[in-house]
Amino acid sequence: MTPDFAALYFFTQYRFAPYIAGVSAGVAVAMDAKKSLPEQDAIVAATLKNMATACSYVVIALAWLNGGDFTNLVVPIKSLNAVVFLLLSSFLRPLLGLSVAWLLTSCTRGQAPLLNAFLSARVWSPIAGLSYSMYLLEAVGEKFSNWPFLAATQHLSKAIPVQLLRGYASMALYISAAMLLAILNFTLVERPGMLLGKRVISALKGLSQGRRLTRESSSKTSRKLDLEAAEPAAVVPSNDTPVPSTSPRTSEAINQSGQLSGPEQMQRLEEQSKTGQDVKLSLHRL
Repeated sequence: MTPDFAALYFFTQYRFAPYIAGVSAGVAVAMDAKKSLPEQDAIVAATLKNMATACSYVVIALAWLNGGDFTNLVVPIKSLNAVVFLLLSSFLRPLLGLSVAWLLTSCTRGQAPLLNAFLSARVWSPIAGLSYSMYLLEAVGEKFSNWPFLAATQHLSKAIPVQLLRGYASMALYISAAMLLAILNFTLVERPGMLLGKRVISALKGLSQGRRLTRESSSKTSRKLDLEAAEPAAVVPSNDTPVPSTSPRTSEAINQSGQLSGPEQMQRLEEQSKTGQDVKLSLHRL
């Protein structure tokens, strides 16, 4: 049996399981995991969690031991039984994805404090920053690192300890080459690109804010002009309109009417009425 390694590596049906595990882990982290359970159920849940954690460590250890992705160096593929190879090709990635997702979810919930402390160490921060560049350039790095090394050491003993050392040395060269290329790519391409993107976004935000302020200023000016145009014109009295004149006595009576006593106020009001009638008669005669 000669497996199609390209198909096993690239086709969607062989790759979607780890992605589903990652999405499920994200949903689990976002959910509230602090719900109280009855004592008996809590004991069962704790037991299942411990079993899942132990199985996850075993799966990761076996995947690391056997090489993963069907390029194992410890147990040659040609020596595998067809059923064993079918099981590996069907369950290796799904189980590995589930194991990593479970352990990371346990870290976020405080259920794996030792692993969480190990993964939270500051030494991993630079590697995390280079991870995307390493992913992009890993295929380039392996061509001048682990491939020449594997070709040069293929005649070594097939004993498991020798093959283990050969496999781990190959992975160390592979990671080192990818990291070296990632440092160059991060320094010369990725980080300058990120800084340029931030500047472009900042400039676009400033331009958008300037346009908004300009529109607000224009709107205020337009509203002000509309209000000024809507104000009624002041009415100027015509010179032809006769304006009745009042005597100083009448003005004095009007200004002081609020301060006079009852009889005096009545007398002043009668005088004002009489004066008003005289003014009307005079205007009528004119």
